Amino acid sequence: MLITTQFSIAIIVIIGLITIKSQLSYMQAAPLGMEVKNVLNIDYFNKGTQNTNIKDRIGQLTGVESVSVAAWTPTIGSGYLAKTIVDKDDPGKNIQVSFIGGDVDLSKTLGIQLVKGRLLTPEDYTHVEMDLGEDEGINNALVTESTAKKLGIDKLGILYKDLQIIPVGIIKDFHSESFRSKIVPTVILAKDFNGSGNMLIKVGKGQEQQIFRSVSQIIQNTYPDKHVSFHWIDDLIAKQYEKESKQVQLFILFSALTLLISALGITGLIMQNLEQRTKEIGIRKVLGATVLDISRLFSKDYLILSTLAIFIASPIAGYFSKKWLEDYAYNVGVQWWFFILAALAIFLISIITVNFQTIRAALNNPVDSLRNE
Repeated sequence: MLITTQFSIAIIVIIGLITIKSQLSYMQAAPLGMEVKNVLNIDYFNKGTQNTNIKDRIGQLTGVESVSVAAWTPTIGSGYLAKTIVDKDDPGKNIQVSFIGGDVDLSKTLGIQLVKGRLLTPEDYTHVEMDLGEDEGINNALVTESTAKKLGIDKLGILYKDLQIIPVGIIKDFHSESFRSKIVPTVILAKDFNGSGNMLIKVGKGQEQQIFRSVSQIIQNTYPDKHVSFHWIDDLIAKQYEKESKQVQLFILFSALTLLISALGITGLIMQNLEQRTKEIGIRKVLGATVLDISRLFSKDYLILSTLAIFIASPIAGYFSKKWLEDYAYNVGVQWWFFILAALAIFLISIITVNFQTIRAALNNPVDSLRNE
């Protein structure tokens, strides 16, 4: 019972570790629908009435590929405002649409891909004038593929009155938030942020440190009285999953401890068993049994216990792993190989521990063991 319980706990912890590690690796490696590698973000700040050409100054630095000013930082919220409209497919439900405001270089800076139509241009900064009575402030906009499908937008250049936009382009979906949240209907509006906003800077590979120093110096010299923060978007994404990283470290520790306790438990029992069966081992060797035969004889019982623990622990581990993954809109799911890997780990620990003791006992001179008996 003790060995089976120890093995069961070890299997549950190992499957938990594999689940968390797999989900973390998936979130870190899965495509976001935009290119955030080597993108430096300058947090939102007020540029004042002067020095509005700071974007151009930074854009002229060697190694800077693109610069955009926006009212949104990737991974931090789904947009700078949201609007709720009625779901035409289900009038009893509402759809919340997020709006991202950025200048015309936002798509280029984040590598957002165009599917249909065109990207935004400086002419889109101004509102579209239409004779619609009370309706004002209509903007040309980009919409994501899933948004166009959800809202039934199949033609461009036509007013979508519920959102006060005229879609001019459809872009690929991208994750504006972490993988815990589903991709929400998203609209990108062209906004010319002359006075304030956060800045996104696409940096060439290998130029990161040089550009970081140059941009910091420009900001500090231009705004000596302002405290402006800098973050790499990669770091912001990694910070989103800081909890999962700590859970992986914790489960690695628990896995090591449970496997160690299980190995010690087996060691104690096998040593006691060998002590009681010393004469038997000696007789078997005299009658021609090999070390491998004796090792196989003793390993069989513990492999049966390991198998029993796997059948007991697997449903429990599968249930809790599935519940944990439900917190993520996009997850790896509970895979069959999680259980195979945990079972192999337990079998390996059992075989190594048992064989180490039995082989050592089997190598003893059978004459000595029989004389002692």
